[in-house]
Amino acid sequence: MARFCITTPIYYVNDVPHIGHAYTTIAADILARYHRMLGDDVFFLTGTDEHGKKVEQAAAAQGRTPRDLADSVHGRFRDLWRTLNISNDDFIRTTEDRHRRTVHDFWSRAKAAKDIFLGDYEGWYCTPCETFWTEKELIPESRPASELENAGTLMEGPVDPTGEISLPERQETIWRCPTCRRPTEKLRQPSYFFNLSGRWKYLVEHFEQHPDAIQPSSRRNEILAFLRGEDLRDLSISRTDFQWGIPVPDDSRHVIYVWFDALVNYLTATHYSPGREDFWPASIHLVGKDILRFHTVYWFAFLKSAGFPPPERVFAHGWWTVDGQKMSKSLGNVVDPFEVAQKYGTDPFRYFLFREVPFGQDGNYSNRLLEARINGDLANDLGNLLSRVVQVASKHFLDSRIPASTTHDPSTLGQDGTLLLVRREQVKKAYLDALGRIELQAALEAVWDLVREANGYVDRSRPWEHRGTPRGTASLLELLESLRFAGVLLQPFMPGISNRILHQILGREIFGSSSRPSEPETADLDRPYPFTKGCSIVKGAHLVERLDLASAVGSRESGGVPAAKMEQGGTLPKQAGVPTKEAKVTETTSNTITTSTITIDEFRKMDLRSATILEAEEVPGSKRLVKLKVDLGGESRQVVAGIRHVYTPAELPGKKVVLVANLAPAKIMGVESQGMVLAATDGDTLSLLSFDRDVGPGRKVK
Repeated sequence: MARFCITTPIYYVNDVPHIGHAYTTIAADILARYHRMLGDDVFFLTGTDEHGKKVEQAAAAQGRTPRDLADSVHGRFRDLWRTLNISNDDFIRTTEDRHRRTVHDFWSRAKAAKDIFLGDYEGWYCTPCETFWTEKELIPESRPASELENAGTLMEGPVDPTGEISLPERQETIWRCPTCRRPTEKLRQPSYFFNLSGRWKYLVEHFEQHPDAIQPSSRRNEILAFLRGEDLRDLSISRTDFQWGIPVPDDSRHVIYVWFDALVNYLTATHYSPGREDFWPASIHLVGKDILRFHTVYWFAFLKSAGFPPPERVFAHGWWTVDGQKMSKSLGNVVDPFEVAQKYGTDPFRYFLFREVPFGQDGNYSNRLLEARINGDLANDLGNLLSRVVQVASKHFLDSRIPASTTHDPSTLGQDGTLLLVRREQVKKAYLDALGRIELQAALEAVWDLVREANGYVDRSRPWEHRGTPRGTASLLELLESLRFAGVLLQPFMPGISNRILHQILGREIFGSSSRPSEPETADLDRPYPFTKGCSIVKGAHLVERLDLASAVGSRESGGVPAAKMEQGGTLPKQAGVPTKEAKVTETTSNTITTSTITIDEFRKMDLRSATILEAEEVPGSKRLVKLKVDLGGESRQVVAGIRHVYTPAELPGKKVVLVANLAPAKIMGVESQGMVLAATDGDTLSLLSFDRDVGPGRKVK
């Protein structure tokens, strides 16, 4: 059994949790759950950083003590982790006695190594970032003195003390932090220093010899470029201008610098905790890219001085913007993960964060993107697959139970059934390889390759037509096995949805609250077809309900305009919550393609399906609209299409068309439309898209 230790940063308690905190912690939870699933001995640590000048100032502004503020905000983080189903093994607070003892011992070790000494500090300090900067690193900004505060400024220009001579207004330079752009302050005070310059050679050699120590590789290159391009200054590691922190051993006039204090939390919870000594060094520190230098340059130097090995890997992920803009309180666009999880569900939120962008890169959050993933990937692709298979299997097997004596004969399926088996093995390898490289999006994409293949197999094998036959049994066992694969592989990402999948196809859940399989044999992907134990098929509610976006999407979608066309000069269907300015749809006769390009991932969000028109009738009061009933292969939909001026209702039944199956439902002239049929237009005429050979309903069009 391998040991696996993963940590998040400890989060600062001067503010409430936001999407960035949730992103890092869910990522750590995914990797912790994955390693538990593999059978590893896992330790997952998170917590709160509760010391420092920022906390002292924030508490004073609210008329509270620093301890009271820390207790309150720390509770918010604990509540959020419960909401997001985080399976951490420990939650550390830097105000705990166990941490104070560790920091004092760690300080004494570094001092004994002659890496800590007393001196005088003079330089620029950013309180919000708790960071010291050289003047050449700062961003200068000249402004009239009347516009600036005193902090972080230097005077420039003439001054007339008598006021009798008219002189240009005095100019001052404000020196801004390169990270947060806030004003810095110039400090001069006695300070203890850490001999960071003396550890330069060790740091460069370590990161050159251990290319995986910092990931992604672009972040490693950044750190090496910093080290090679800078003469490292010794680091001020104590302050005397505030009191809220851990005092320096044997010199209580000084408070230990918050980053020296905070980084040591990883050792407090591992090496210094009885029974957890073997969990250091940590396997992975997960951090945001803004604190990478602290977790590599500073932390590795501190550890070397105190005689501890460094963590195996530091992985720095990107930031989230909101609708293309940086998150900011002033813009009012800070995403509250509590609200998102409450509105859309915890598992869909977890899924979206790691399906939307490659882990490590910057990402863009919007409700529209999240809603598209819920309706397309979760409700349509995964949810419909489970619903269709469970519905057919519950009728195929007597009393919805797979007999213990059931045998599986793949030979009855031909090559098509073999392809599904091969795809499962390919997906398993791709999934394991991706998570080994911390490529979370790639792991989810592998699972969705299986989901798409299984959906196609349902359409091709049509097991409902082979009820009670060996071929029907074999087809259903292949599909149930694929759903078991998907359920197990999705457990780290969406633990609730995973258990619901497995409950419906096995009759029971196989993952407990620890995220370790309580029934290892049914979670074993190397042990095929565990359906010989009399598993029960259990019908349940839809795995994920489709969102009704007609009243919430606003003007960002057409709401299901039929056949990609409306009457000339018409307006889009009015929806609740839509801005009052109506979007006009104008007709063009030009054949020039002027639309912008899309990526393959954007195209995959569109679920195009073959469909057969079963019924057609006029929509009262409209000259162009027709209400269609279409067969999607085991599911029928009602669709409104603007094609009556070309096709009469009588000639439509039996036609095979292409349907956009994951379009948000909308009401058109009071009639609900659950999709869109596609047509090519030429002026005022159009032609429905069809097929050049017989294609069954519900087949994927790609």
